[in-house]
Order: sequence, then structure tokens, then C-alpha cells
Amino acid sequence: MITKILRGCTVLALAAVCIPARAQTKSSWTFSCPLADDLQTVTAATHGGIPFAIGQGKCSVTGDIAGSASKSITNSAYAENSGGQMRMWGVFMNTLASGEEVGYIYQITETLVNGAASTGRMTYQINEGTGNLAGISGAGTCTITANSSGGSDGTCSGQYTLFQESPPKQ
Repeated sequence: MITKILRGCTVLALAAVCIPARAQTKSSWTFSCPLADDLQTVTAATHGGIPFAIGQGKCSVTGDIAGSASKSITNSAYAENSGGQMRMWGVFMNTLASGEEVGYIYQITETLVNGAASTGRMTYQINEGTGNLAGISGAGTCTITANSSGGSDGTCSGQYTLFQESPPKQ
């Protein structure tokens, strides 16, 4: 019986050493996106002619992740306009100065004024990373405003968690 208890304690002790540590970090960043480089639109034949769009583009970005400055964002999105609102769903990749990349999924709701985007809110989830950022996760929100190029600017805050191996016990 004592042997079984000691084996159980040994397994628990090894598990505690081997389970990765997770460090949560607050982040804030901004972006500026011109109108998408590649934008295709179609108007629905029903439902009042709701316009749908799919696009891809690049954005400038400020901020950093794990001490590496963000360089640019490449995004792809689908959007629809209806009832004075634009709703958008998409993905983007944040390329860092270190060469690593962080992937996001996002959702935006913007108010339309005279058919053009005005202000809105974005929620995002970090869903992938490369290199030392493999296993990163996180989430946050952004305040969105229209810019003069027909695109959007955003101010964002959130948090992310890095996957880190625990140092070996000595």
C-alpha cells in the first residue's frame, strides 16, 4: 500500500514539473488600414439587395508582442451591410520584426452613416503563432473609426498568454 502511495506521489510530482507554465500579458496596439487592395462586392438578389463584400489588404500597426515590434498586418475579411450597420468577419496575420507571426480571428460591427463606415467595435481572438510564439493565445477589443482613405483605424487592448516550458527542477 505504501508503495502505491509513493508511486502516486512521484507521478504527481513529475506532472507538476512537466506541466507548462502560462504567463498572461496585457497588450495595447493600434492599426490603420486603407480600403482593401483586393475588394469584390456583390448585391444580393433578395433581402432588399444587401451588399456583401470580400477583401484582402495590408495595414500598418504599432505595438509589440513578447518584446518584438509589430511590422504589418495582412487581413482577409467578409462583410455585409444591412440596417445601418456593417458586420465583418475575418482573419489577419501580424508580422513581427523578429520574423515571427501571430494569427487572429476577428469580428467587427460598424455604424454606417450615408452608407459609409463611421465608428465601431472589433473583438479578436489570437489563435496561432510561429517560432517562439507557437501556442500563443489571447483576446481583446478595439475601438474603430473610419479614416480618410475609406478604411479604418483602431485602438486595441487585450491580453495574451505565451506557452512556456517550465525550467527543470534541480
